[in-house]
Amino acid sequence: MEYKDNIKFIDRETKEQLIFNSKTWISVIQGIIIKYVKKNEQEAKRLIEAKKIAIPETYEEVVFYSHETEFHWAMLITYGDGYWQRGISSDEPSDYTEWESQYRIDNSLKEESFEFID
Repeated sequence: MEYKDNIKFIDRETKEQLIFNSKTWISVIQGIIIKYVKKNEQEAKRLIEAKKIAIPETYEEVVFYSHETEFHWAMLITYGDGYWQRGISSDEPSDYTEWESQYRIDNSLKEESFEFID
């Protein structure tokens, strides 16, 4: 599946706008799986591909993705639903924020995966 950045969505009722950077979002999730789950790049790609994460078609679907962090999505993809009930922490590691910012820079990714437009 080909993920792209700068996909614009508009809420049909409120007319609120949102840019979804799906390439960035998936790339960060993959990076998290590599760094924090200790999978190699191929394993991380396979995990993501196995989930067949669809590119959203509506504003509401994008908002659904935005309600959780990339870290949560990476853990969900790797360990499955309810992973936190099996002793796998849902808390971001202490170095996460710095790592994520640098990862986005190093990989020429967007600063944000979800850009809500006022």
